[in-house]
Amino acid sequence: MPERPHTALKKTNDRSWPARRAANRAIASSFKARALASARVALAVAETPLWFRRLDWSLERLEEFRRKRLREVIGFAYLNIPAYRRLWQEAGTDPLTIGDFESLQALPIVDKGFFRAYPIEQYYSDLGFGELYLRRTSGSTGVSLLFAQSRRNRYKRIMVDLRANIRLGYRPSETFLVVASPEAQLRRNNALQRLGLFRRRYVSADLDIEELASKIEAVNPHVLQCYPSHLLLLAQMKPAPRLGRLRRIICAGEVLTEQARATIEAAFGVKVSNFYGAKELGMIAWECRERSGMHINWDLYHVEQMPDTNELVITLLDDEAMPFVRYNTHDRGIIDFSPCPCGCRFPRITAIEGRADDCIVAPDGTRIPPLRVNFVDFTGHSQAHAYQVRQDRPGHIEVLLVPTPNFDLETCQSRIRRQIDQYLCPELSFEIKLVDHIPKDPSGKLRSVISFANKQRTERP
Repeated sequence: MPERPHTALKKTNDRSWPARRAANRAIASSFKARALASARVALAVAETPLWFRRLDWSLERLEEFRRKRLREVIGFAYLNIPAYRRLWQEAGTDPLTIGDFESLQALPIVDKGFFRAYPIEQYYSDLGFGELYLRRTSGSTGVSLLFAQSRRNRYKRIMVDLRANIRLGYRPSETFLVVASPEAQLRRNNALQRLGLFRRRYVSADLDIEELASKIEAVNPHVLQCYPSHLLLLAQMKPAPRLGRLRRIICAGEVLTEQARATIEAAFGVKVSNFYGAKELGMIAWECRERSGMHINWDLYHVEQMPDTNELVITLLDDEAMPFVRYNTHDRGIIDFSPCPCGCRFPRITAIEGRADDCIVAPDGTRIPPLRVNFVDFTGHSQAHAYQVRQDRPGHIEVLLVPTPNFDLETCQSRIRRQIDQYLCPELSFEIKLVDHIPKDPSGKLRSVISFANKQRTERP
């Protein structure tokens, strides 16, 4: 993480009074900033019981809370985020007059392209948030995004995730295993986990399917969270992984079809719940035991359904270092405001039409799930605007890139070759094709991985 101006102190050999005075001011500023950041985290911890009680708030109380949060977020973004301030000024809107969700619609809609047009310093603020973490989305839409996150935001995401899982029956003494990107394994245990409560283990999704199955069997979790594409490959293994303690499976990161749900439940003998989220936004919606749609975390997110396309536009109702205001995920869904039999008053997403990417087939017939393919950084941060991986025959892929003015073919080929060897398969060959744009599928979605080789793929024994 690069050093920030309010925490980094430059060393100097100048002992003159002005230099000492400047150094003392810098130290005082650093202490104040760290104290404010620590206070924000402490406040988030103190609010923990509220995260659970909000599930049962009345609609009136919930909407009053949401309107207050909206005004704070819009004000913070306008005053502290140069990219938003410029966008709203150019659009001729006065964000400081935004007081409810109806007037919110006057603000322009943004997506990843909006943020990628600016240096990262233009779309986040470290004002009072302490140490920030820079992370990158997987690029599963064909476009990756570098974003900033604070300790406080990470804690809140843990609480939102824990709230949903407890609602599904997760117990403090149970082991929770997550199959996720390789970087997830670097996460440290939080305070509860260090006490032996809500223990969470991580396994990298870039393992081949036999090694992944072996790792999962070794942990033998009570709850397993995994990508649907990986679970389908595990379900097709003969024999299937032996998981004697497994009570529930959670799918996230990809679209879960009803056919896939039925296949996974038949193979593992437990119920499958569906979660919807995005790496830059967190867990947006979760499926309760009624499984009649995914409850939106309505106290943290405002979700709009666009009338013509059903695309989901999201505003994060949290005063964070990197605000998301009317952010188009380009996923499509239907929002249902009718009461749920479970009693939770949060509205639900009853249908989600996200990406349905394909597995890539290696030379020996091994199928590589699309989430593993997206571990490869095909675009870099400034080398290409977007990408798409296509496969016509096993063992070879074509990488479509929309280049930027900074594109360098030799650098790009070297990076892709190195990461394919690391994450996918050293025997997998590739070629780069530069294009003006990436075509969308008939549903209007931009798929990052398309494999026609899946039609005649072979199964690994």
